[in-house]
Amino acid sequence: MMGRWSCASVVALSGLLAVAASASAECAWVLWSQVHNPNPGPWTLQTAYPGMKACARALDAREKEAKKATYVTEDGRKINGIADRRAETDLFQLYGRDASNGGVAWQCFPDTVDPRTAKGK
Repeated sequence: MMGRWSCASVVALSGLLAVAASASAECAWVLWSQVHNPNPGPWTLQTAYPGMKACARALDAREKEAKKATYVTEDGRKINGIADRRAETDLFQLYGRDASNGGVAWQCFPDTVDPRTAKGK
């Protein structure tokens, strides 16, 4: 009799762990930005999304806009922007041909990650 209860407990616990794991995979994702002029500034929270795919679609739209953008430098020159899509959740928008003109980093992180916090040693 004790064996049946033990087996049932293990099965129930395994089911709960599987549900918890899939729920955590579907957590909210947050889009952050970081202006580079040309050095990186602080991270700024932009928008939360219900999942990673929705946040990645927001980056898709920013990438499309970045590819069409034209910037005017302080000396009046017009330069085309460049979108550097490093990963599905990572976009760097350059204000010109290289990072010397600055740009904006866009990054999607799970809602459990805050890029403003100090990283461990």
